[in-house]
Amino acid sequence: MDLNWITSPLVLYGLLAAGLGFSLALFISVKREVTSLRLQLHRQQSAYASDLETHRASLEQLRLALLDAERIYSESDNVVQMPHTSMNLNKRSQALRMYRRGQTAQEISEALHLPASEVDLLLKIQSAAAPTPPAQKSGLA
Repeated sequence: MDLNWITSPLVLYGLLAAGLGFSLALFISVKREVTSLRLQLHRQQSAYASDLETHRASLEQLRLALLDAERIYSESDNVVQMPHTSMNLNKRSQALRMYRRGQTAQEISEALHLPASEVDLLLKIQSAAAPTPPAQKSGLA
């Protein structure tokens, strides 16, 4: 068997050309794949960016809604705590007079249409300032 044809310059140049052609084809296919992956990545990034902006906008709307709700809640607290709902000076004086006459906190609360907790608090403050009511000291009812 004669193997001299392997050393022939035409065979060597042919193999070299086939290898270069194969390398070029491989290079071009890799470049195409990289380009398609870059386009796909760019599309995904723009989709994520638009989603991010949408979420930011909805988050901002929620933040504004929360601020509005807090403002409304704080305004409603102010409405609940208006002076007409709490004990004014006339009712306070009446409650203390009734307490000095010997009436109980429950009776005072019902008579003056006040919450029992407010009357109890007033009487506790009064008893801290003057430990015993004057009506009990003098025996007057």
